[in-house]
Amino acid sequence: MNLAGFGGTRVTIDLKPLVVPAVPTSLDIIPPGFTERPLAGGGMVVFEEKSLATIMLHFGLEGVPEAAQRIVELARTRACGMHTLGIDDLSCDRHEYIIVYISRPPRNAQTINVNGELVFGTFDLACKQLDPWPKPTRLDFDLAGAPNIIVGDGQFLYYPAAAGYFLSVVGYIEDSGAGGGQTRIQLSQEATDFLATPGDFAAGGVGVGAAMTNQVLAAVTNFVAGKPLELDVDTVPGAANSNSMRVTAWVMMYEPYRSA
Repeated sequence: MNLAGFGGTRVTIDLKPLVVPAVPTSLDIIPPGFTERPLAGGGMVVFEEKSLATIMLHFGLEGVPEAAQRIVELARTRACGMHTLGIDDLSCDRHEYIIVYISRPPRNAQTINVNGELVFGTFDLACKQLDPWPKPTRLDFDLAGAPNIIVGDGQFLYYPAAAGYFLSVVGYIEDSGAGGGQTRIQLSQEATDFLATPGDFAAGGVGVGAAMTNQVLAAVTNFVAGKPLELDVDTVPGAANSNSMRVTAWVMMYEPYRSA
């Protein structure tokens, strides 16, 4: 992205505008990626990004004179640490602020131009997006059934890398099944249940979907690291033919413990 031609784009570091010529001439955004990991129970969980975004800021022009280099150096010396990177598109009043870690780049290459003057080359700041702890994290518990959902504890297991607590739980089932009753679930860790009453997917007939009801959280929703979070199936409808369920939990996850 060429900033000069982007309808008036301003880049700030820690809400401080960069002054000419210490202004990035362009930026590249390497988008984030994510990973889906197969886990016990036959489902998939999208836990967190495999890699967060990286914003590359390209500074300076070839042959920057020494006086201008002193100003460019301000951007370099601000680096090495956690910063707030602001990207403001003034043409449409859009403002993006991202927490990033910036590593201090090496000094610009130095050369002597044809006039015998000391000049400096360009340099880049690599701004790696951060997702500081503690942070909200999405956990998807998928249960396809084999071929239909069956009753039992621990139908889907997820081993959290860190302690945390539940913020909210929602769910949907693509085939709610036929017959009386419902597909009823609970989220738990050992003896602790995280829903005040089990979540229900009321039977509506073959091929009929249903949203989960009874998503009220229990009074205590704290969980610990290392012990599995379980998707328990308490009941299924009369025809025992419900399948394709996803329960999505938003949790606040704390930083994994690091031993010395």
